[in-house]
Amino acid sequence: MRRLIEAALRNRVLPNLIMVGLLVAGAFAIANLTVKTFPEIDTGTVRVTVPYPGATPQEVSDGVVQPIENAIRSIDGIRRIDASAMQGAGVVTVSTLRSADVDTVRDDIETEVEGITIFPDAAETPTITEVEPQELAIQFVLTGDIDRALLKDVAQTARQELLAYEGVSTVEVAGVPQDQIGIEVGQDTLRAYGLSIQGVADRIRAENLDLSGGALQSGDARIQVRTLGEETAGARIAELPVIRGETGTSVPLGRIASIEDGLAEEPVVAVVDGQPAVFLSIFRSGEEQLLDLVETAQAY
Repeated sequence: MRRLIEAALRNRVLPNLIMVGLLVAGAFAIANLTVKTFPEIDTGTVRVTVPYPGATPQEVSDGVVQPIENAIRSIDGIRRIDASAMQGAGVVTVSTLRSADVDTVRDDIETEVEGITIFPDAAETPTITEVEPQELAIQFVLTGDIDRALLKDVAQTARQELLAYEGVSTVEVAGVPQDQIGIEVGQDTLRAYGLSIQGVADRIRAENLDLSGGALQSGDARIQVRTLGEETAGARIAELPVIRGETGTSVPLGRIASIEDGLAEEPVVAVVDGQPAVFLSIFRSGEEQLLDLVETAQAY
């Protein structure tokens, strides 16, 4: 330190150069600093997700979830394994011990899952990720004296437009029920066509689903092939054939049933000042800048 002071006294330019260097380094650090509301939190959680288009929850459990649980159960560092099987996908969530290295556990899980050879042919490639905590950056409330379904459409449109902005990766809509397509078929109509309500339901389920076509391997790339057949609008559901004749003729669902787009009945909905409301929440994750997210959302 003494030598540095003596050198600065002998050379008056040196302190100025050091000061300019510190200022430049500080400006660079500020420009690249990730701003967060809370300190970084290591969740110690790894998630394995396997899409299985068209499969029932039981088929997902038997063909996807159980093989993964059996394969990773003996890995060191695992504290708990939680799994869920749903329509068309299986998710296995692994919680690690505090003393375990999450990256090592994730690599071990990836190795074991890649070694599973009994997945169904329709199951797609597993995705293995470390769960990162999401931090709420900003939240909007959309409310007004309009139909709740229309309000949800406005929120979904805003969500898609916000996701198109660079640096915005997670936008969630809350406060409204899930979309639901209501289908009503009268008993007289069922008898006239020789159908049962269960038969109609099975026919809709068979026609209205996404199917996996396997995967194409090209060099280092693996491309998933999927046939998209699941409809999300009542008008398209109405075109599904429920009766097929020997001559190739068919009867669409819309001819024998009353079909209406709507929302599911849920006990919890959002209300502000007595008016229907929808919450639009933007979250920060990874290295995204909190202040940049807020500025982008407010500009929108």
